[in-house]
Amino acid sequence: MDKRGLPRPRLRYTFGLWLCLSLVLELLFYAFSRYHYTQLNQQMLEEIKLRVSIDLASNEVAGEIHALNVESLDNYIALLNKYIKTQGWPLAVNNIRFKAHALPQSKNTLFLPSGAYLQYQNPGVSWHQHLSLLPIAAALLLSLFSGFYKTGSRAQQAKKKPMLPESHNERQPQARNGAAKVLNIDLHSRSLRHIQSDNRAEMANKPLCFYLALIEYCSDRPGVFLSPAKNLPPELLQLCETYFRRMTELGHAIRKRPDFNKNLEKTLSEIRAALDQVFVDDQDQKILFYPRKAIGEGSRSKVHNYAPPQLNKEQIDINGL
Repeated sequence: MDKRGLPRPRLRYTFGLWLCLSLVLELLFYAFSRYHYTQLNQQMLEEIKLRVSIDLASNEVAGEIHALNVESLDNYIALLNKYIKTQGWPLAVNNIRFKAHALPQSKNTLFLPSGAYLQYQNPGVSWHQHLSLLPIAAALLLSLFSGFYKTGSRAQQAKKKPMLPESHNERQPQARNGAAKVLNIDLHSRSLRHIQSDNRAEMANKPLCFYLALIEYCSDRPGVFLSPAKNLPPELLQLCETYFRRMTELGHAIRKRPDFNKNLEKTLSEIRAALDQVFVDDQDQKILFYPRKAIGEGSRSKVHNYAPPQLNKEQIDINGL
């Protein structure tokens, strides 16, 4: 906004439109004015030609011209110019002669059917006299109208636009590397949420604590191998206990401390089910957060690794820590 509180984008749009319209309308006005003047000038010459031709039909006038009676000829030219002036035409006849009495060559020469010809004076019109302020004023009005109409249309569209959920209106959290975060985990509501689609899924305490620990553990150890046939690494188990204590601090009812080494495949299945629900509209992103399944050799295969291959905690927004 400028100092007067007017929106700069609308000012720039209106000013640019005014300049373009002024140029176009002024050129059109200039072309029409030139054409109109040319047509009017031709009409005036035809009228003068007709008037002189009629007068030359009189033997008296023709005789005066043939005899080169200067005084009589000047009187006739004066009467002719008076008639031209009463018509409002910007022309003046200088001389009339028959071809036998040559006059100096001039581009303003009009030849008559009777063989006579006359020379006239046409002051003409300079180029700036074909310009006008009307096109500029019209362009200004059109520009202002267009600017206000455009602003009003945007306001109407904003009113008609359906309100998005609060999570969409807020600015999406950004990872440190500049990429938008994709998954939100809320410890207060024990839920997972896709930040863009707003798909949600709730989780029980044990799988949620295990998934939070898995995120931190795998993010700090890219390429780590986690086998469902073995007990959890001590560091991973310690992280599970840390998140479990945080859940109790938040007031979530816990009957007894869970054994994170027990029923590991069931815990992983609950995590996968929640992620399937959250990423139902974004299968390409799901693989980044999804604990891998065993393929072909059973869920307890010694060669199976359930660690997500590309897990990055910078793409996850966690509330309640």
